[in-house]
Amino acid sequence: NSSAASDVYKRQLLHKPSVPFEQLRYEAYQLEKAFAWPPPKRASLEDVRLYVLVSGNAKGRPVLEVLEEVLDGGCTMVQLREKEMADGEFLELARKARQLTHRAGALLIINDRADIARQVGADGVHVGQSDLPVHEARQVVGFDRLVGVSTHSADQAAAAEAAGADYLGVGPVFASPTKPELPSKGVELVRAVTHIRIPFFAIGGITLENLPRVQAVGATRVAVSSDIINADDISERTRAFLIAMKSRTR
Repeated sequence: NSSAASDVYKRQLLHKPSVPFEQLRYEAYQLEKAFAWPPPKRASLEDVRLYVLVSGNAKGRPVLEVLEEVLDGGCTMVQLREKEMADGEFLELARKARQLTHRAGALLIINDRADIARQVGADGVHVGQSDLPVHEARQVVGFDRLVGVSTHSADQAAAAEAAGADYLGVGPVFASPTKPELPSKGVELVRAVTHIRIPFFAIGGITLENLPRVQAVGATRVAVSSDIINADDISERTRAFLIAMKSRTR
């Protein structure tokens, strides 16, 4: 067990006469700390109710700063989304995001880039209708990772489920600043996919104010971007969403 391992390691250290005592004590302390405070348990997709799409916000705050606040607010699943960023820069950003999410015990999903998701050890990749098919994305990212799919109709949702997707994004429910080219589908689309057996997240223009409308037609999970990452207090807005989702699903 961890206590026995710690005792053995201490005895080994004490038989190293050339090592200064302060260093021995520091190494023993670090070992005990590792056993006493293990990293948080990795979140489970089944338990996730709020999925935040993270990018640089409208106020010019850096992506990682936004991400830290979202995680501080209690979100356990985030998607890193920076479509205009150069590959090398995005890879470095994804590595740092992986460190932050790992520390928080949160799931990290990479938008579109299955190769980068695999390189940084992300928990999965999210693809759109014009991106890699589910089976090909899974071959790249790894068969033990999540593959999510954006869907804009009940037929697309059914097809993605049949193709083996782990979860779906369904929308845009309302007009979305991140997808201005797509017409809003309204809450009826959410109602139309409630029979789907895999987890789905209603997405697109969802705010704390219109959230009850989405919940009323059967959504138990939502994906949010602008209303959280552009908030004056990102952590508090994240917490408010989580409270609203939990109160509805009890």
